[in-house]
Formats: sequence, C-alpha cells, structure tokens
Amino acid sequence: MGRCTRVVLASDAVANGYANYVLDTAPGITLGRIGQAVITVLAVALVTAAPRVAPWLHWPRDIGLLP
Repeated sequence: MGRCTRVVLASDAVANGYANYVLDTAPGITLGRIGQAVITVLAVALVTAAPRVAPWLHWPRDIGLLP
C-alpha cells in the first residue's frame, strides 16, 4: 500500500477526531465517535502492518506472471 494511502487514512482519523471531540459538543457516545474510533483502528492497523506486508505486494509484471 502506498504511502499516500496511509497518510490519507491517518489524516482522516485526525480530522474526524477533531470534528467529533472539538466541534461536536454532544456528551457521551455518538455515532460519529464510534465511526471515528473505527477509522482510527484501521489507520493504526494499516500503518503498523504496511512495512511488514510491503515485500509481498508486487504487480504481477514485477514477479514474472505477466509478459
């Protein structure tokens, strides 16, 4: 996965956090905060897993499957 993908997902998690905790003054758990938590977990998982998975991610042409 590209560096751009990780940056976009991480910045989305930060922006959602700002919108849900700074701009939204509703107390307690809201749907927006649940969604922000899911995006944050996905962003952390992607940033953590990407370096380990990167060696296996190749275009078929790069590994000789396509001419």
